[in-house]
Amino acid sequence: MKKILRLPLVFSLLFSILSVAQNDKIPYGNNDLAGQHVQLGDARIYYETYGEGEPIVLLHGGIMGYIDEMAGFIEKLKPSYKVIAMATRGHGKSEIGTETITYELKANDVMAVINAITKDSVTILGFSDGAYTSYKVASMFPERVKKLIAIGAGEQVPGLRKVVFTGGPFNSDNEFWKEKKKLMPEPQRLEAFWSDM
Repeated sequence: MKKILRLPLVFSLLFSILSVAQNDKIPYGNNDLAGQHVQLGDARIYYETYGEGEPIVLLHGGIMGYIDEMAGFIEKLKPSYKVIAMATRGHGKSEIGTETITYELKANDVMAVINAITKDSVTILGFSDGAYTSYKVASMFPERVKKLIAIGAGEQVPGLRKVVFTGGPFNSDNEFWKEKKKLMPEPQRLEAFWSDM
């Protein structure tokens, strides 16, 4: 008889993985020893690498997401894999650039980072917006994606999700954003970046 994981158990496991490195000493997302940039067109894209082995690319969620949210995954994967954790445009240490932000543009950014590290095919693990980006990478570069793990990115109906980027968590002067802006090469463009999404 097959065992079925119950949804609360799956969410519990996911939360434990995501929160493992809360007390870790490695500053994921701001690690000068592991961080590098790749220039792609009008923007420098930031990424960090950890471990050795088959390459796995980690793509964080959008808006409030960043490499540090993948800390638990990095910790669990780096003993067995070469972990490539990248910051998508406008997040953390990656520049926004001037081009319209599309999933095709993000997929090209991901492929530029992959090409800077390996010519092999990779596994991609994407969360939320990172999962949508991973779908696009796989559709544009199928020969380079060995496996795809998408978390929190189901089907979307155009126009269904309307987000207003004001107040509450989108107050760019709250403590969360003050810390995030310290990493950003262009913090003064944050609100404009949100309005263009």
